[in-house]
Amino acid sequence: MTFFKSIFSNLDKNTLKKYAIVYGFSILGALFNMWFFRAALYQIDQESFFYYSYARRAIAFIYPILFLGFGVALPRFIGFYNSDDKKSREMFIVSFIVIAISTGVWLLLNVINPRFFSQLIWGSSSDFVIRLNTATSLFIFGFALFGVIFAYYRGRLMVKTAGVLEFIVVSILPAIAFLSFHSLADMYLFLGIVMILLNLVIAFSIVFNKLQISYNNLVLSFKELFGYGIKRVPGDISFALLLFLPAFLVNHYFGIEYAGIVGFGAGLITFATLPATAISFVSLSRSAQLLKTDKQGLKREIMFLTILLLIYSVICTLGLYITVDFIVEKFLSVELVKYSYILKIMILSIPPFVVFTILRSVIDAAYRRPYISYYVVVTTIIFVLMSGIGIYYSSLHTIIAAIIVSYTILALLSSYRGYVIFKK
Repeated sequence: MTFFKSIFSNLDKNTLKKYAIVYGFSILGALFNMWFFRAALYQIDQESFFYYSYARRAIAFIYPILFLGFGVALPRFIGFYNSDDKKSREMFIVSFIVIAISTGVWLLLNVINPRFFSQLIWGSSSDFVIRLNTATSLFIFGFALFGVIFAYYRGRLMVKTAGVLEFIVVSILPAIAFLSFHSLADMYLFLGIVMILLNLVIAFSIVFNKLQISYNNLVLSFKELFGYGIKRVPGDISFALLLFLPAFLVNHYFGIEYAGIVGFGAGLITFATLPATAISFVSLSRSAQLLKTDKQGLKREIMFLTILLLIYSVICTLGLYITVDFIVEKFLSVELVKYSYILKIMILSIPPFVVFTILRSVIDAAYRRPYISYYVVVTTIIFVLMSGIGIYYSSLHTIIAAIIVSYTILALLSSYRGYVIFKK
């Protein structure tokens, strides 16, 4: 009990409030996102459900690669410069421009050669898939710009503003799209256009507030952000691959139906790991500050949260494992229950993924050296090797099991690095 009291004495009311706000918005967003799977099935059709599930994995793969490590760099440095409003906004300007260029190039390439990229990402170059691929490319452009805005408010620990904006973009706008359109391509086109307009309005409100822009300062901010972020790009690519490859390989070797179920399984894992994601949202900037001022307090806080959420994740895993057939039948369709065995394997990866998610922000805050990138690269190689065996023997189970093995290794490596940080 003394240990727990020391934790709560270290967490002031303001910090607890921030964790609660983030978690609240995360729960609401997750509920909406789980409903989107059902909406894709019943608002459109079963084939669209499979394509929607796969589209989410494809977007989750491409988006962090084009973000060039700025998703971690921006909130981290804003956390360091938390009292310097001018410096924070200069870093925002640089990040917004860089990400607009990187995602703009991706969009242009897909418009110029849509058939090639459709075949590459989706395994098909039909007119339907080409239109969907172009629409998701526009969506990625808009969503990446929002990612910069979200990272800015995250770094400044303005959790109410960040939470409300995220809820609008991730939940409300897609809900409107699902209710308004009966085509996935039209839905993603609508979301892309609306997000771009919304992002421009918010970006102008951040930048043009009596800010004297200096070109030299912007260059310095770019060097600082890019120097930190670019080292993490190999890790971002590997982690994106780790999240996307299961659905990608299953789609190419076993069909879109199985890939769609794998995508839904990833959605279940995301829902189950929300508490860890919510904590990670706050802890990157908070860790950057506390590592300089109260390292032992941060150690107690992270230990407590890791133990608490590991217990939660085990209970959650057991609950989902027992009820997954019922969830699929009632939430989706009785016709899809035959795929439940895939989900039962996938949800075993929840506990290790929770541990990794909690420790990732602390490790990124503590080091300029991209340890997380190193770990993710190693883990992805292991996943690819195991998946290669599964493909050779036409074993879907092996590919799904490779997810569990990979996340477990990632959790163990992250735990070791966390131990090294706090033993000093």
